[in-house]
Amino acid sequence: MFRKKFLLLSTIGCLLFSFSFLPVAYSDNSAPIALHANVVTAQIVQSNDNILEVELIIPKVQGLTDAAYQNRLNKELLQKALKSKKYMEKISRQNFKESQKEKFEFHLHFLKQEYELINNEKILSFTVTTYEYTGRAHGMTYIEYYNIDLKENKRLQLKDLFTPLVDYKKIIDEEIFHQIVLRTEKEDHIYFTDEAGFKGINEATSFYVQGDNLIIAFALYEIAPYFMGIPNFVIPMSKFR
Repeated sequence: MFRKKFLLLSTIGCLLFSFSFLPVAYSDNSAPIALHANVVTAQIVQSNDNILEVELIIPKVQGLTDAAYQNRLNKELLQKALKSKKYMEKISRQNFKESQKEKFEFHLHFLKQEYELINNEKILSFTVTTYEYTGRAHGMTYIEYYNIDLKENKRLQLKDLFTPLVDYKKIIDEEIFHQIVLRTEKEDHIYFTDEAGFKGINEATSFYVQGDNLIIAFALYEIAPYFMGIPNFVIPMSKFR
């Protein structure tokens, strides 16, 4: 999956996306302003030394009205990708040396990164997905969610989507608890219970907006076993009216 997407993006070289979205409960009362941003592939980093294979697609945001913030954001995206690469280079070398010393089979390590865009008016939402494999039973996938206010040129927190009168935490918590109950009625859906289970959202909870929906996302192992993948909960914005 990663390889196909990387090769496709390498061939195309540049992708532009544009959608429209106006959050129902967004706290800006001014008239809609046609604000758009473009995200293009800034850099593709590939390497393979038979110890570590690296394939990174590092996104770059363009079209923001605040050039200084845009530069800081793009610098952050680049630095995080290169930091992951440096970390995996260190780990792969350590594991290779250990395999040589202890005489066990070494498995090629992998570092992959791609991004997915949900680009729209007023809010630019996109994800950066990183996959790391270090020779264990399975790799680990990490997703970071970016939600950029195109008018204010800042990264949004969940609370920024709503007016102070909206008890969004209560609404989201109730909706997630309800969806978990419905999902666990199916034999192939398992979520942690007791202390390890879902307790409620906080300001660090990951999210993104897509069309007329708010999507709340959790990391691997955060509220469910590994085989459940990345648990996402779709909540219609109409729930907050």
